[in-house]
Amino acid sequence: MIDKNLFFNQYQLNYFNYKQNSLEILLKKKPPAKLKHQIFGFDEEEYKLSIQCDIRQTYFQALETVFELFFVLSPDINGIFSEEIIEKLSTSGFSYDKIKSIYENEKYLDYLNNTVHYPDKTKSKVGEFIFYFGIYKFEKYKPLIPESINAIKFALRCLAEEFQDRREYNCYKHGLRIIPALKNISFHDPASWENILGENVKFNLDNSMSFYSYDKKTNITEWITKKFDTNRDIRMTKLCSNLIWNMIKSKAVAFNRGKHKPDAKIEVMFFGIDEIKKAMKRNHNFSEFIVEYK
Repeated sequence: MIDKNLFFNQYQLNYFNYKQNSLEILLKKKPPAKLKHQIFGFDEEEYKLSIQCDIRQTYFQALETVFELFFVLSPDINGIFSEEIIEKLSTSGFSYDKIKSIYENEKYLDYLNNTVHYPDKTKSKVGEFIFYFGIYKFEKYKPLIPESINAIKFALRCLAEEFQDRREYNCYKHGLRIIPALKNISFHDPASWENILGENVKFNLDNSMSFYSYDKKTNITEWITKKFDTNRDIRMTKLCSNLIWNMIKSKAVAFNRGKHKPDAKIEVMFFGIDEIKKAMKRNHNFSEFIVEYK
């Protein structure tokens, strides 16, 4: 069994940031010449598109990880959470219903304001336990925490909203069912075939991917095209990584005191709603196109 001390001390806190930063570097650089000899049918445009796909699904994975850790590290009223973290993460099943409740119910996360009582007679809020473990004891940080917890609630609701439609993520994970199908679209009168919006008006979908979706309940088929917003995916991944950092880092120090110097310093993140809104801002006015039919 891997105990909680080892889990917190060895958790790959920067995994998503390492990956996204590396992918961003690859995206900006010219591909190595040797790839042309190592990969049959190498195409530079396809290479760049593949990197953007990886950045996109890395964001989804980071988002998913935030909620996995958030639920498993939520304490009971006595400040107790599962000692068998890896086992619980592996066997408890993903909490889709809870994520849906976070999105739909504005008050669902109010439980983060509930009080946790510790064996040493001290107490804190649930949100402090999850995101500022031990930090709430320092007087100079106390005034900063309530506002940051409110911003974290806002961030979790935004992330929960983004996770409601997982069709795109599933297309990456299962069979790579996503293709660069459209380059641009325009709207025409079916009788005259004239462009309704003007002769030269087209929506550029050059940097996009399309996927198929069928709903058995409604018998509706959709072809969904989404334009890449790679810079946003990277910003949102960083937000997810910062939330993961706060859930893990202070506990890693607290539960492994013998492995850290008594005066060891750790970084903690304080969040603001404006900063989260900035991360969420989309860089395209036109980001999704759906063709629906029965």
